[in-house]
Amino acid sequence: MNATFGLLPDSFPTTLVLVLGTGLFLSGVAMLIRRWHVAQERLLSAFKEGKAMDLLKGQLAKARGGARKLAAIVRSRGKARHLTSAPKEETPPTEKKAA
Repeated sequence: MNATFGLLPDSFPTTLVLVLGTGLFLSGVAMLIRRWHVAQERLLSAFKEGKAMDLLKGQLAKARGGARKLAAIVRSRGKARHLTSAPKEETPPTEKKAA
């Protein structure tokens, strides 16, 4: 059986990319699992101390602030594209007719 299960030609660069990609994928999954455990520990310790609502309010405020920043960035990029992509139509000068 070859390294790419018959999907790509078997060569050293292909195998190297497969190994590196698999390693990056697994390290990303490990980071997500670690992040989950840290958040779970913080929440449980906040419950034990009776400060769970304060923790949740703080996290919600952080998320809300991040969402506002992201929305502002997206809006500013959209406005910039809108202004640069749409050429301004020139209005012909109005000529006054002599009576």
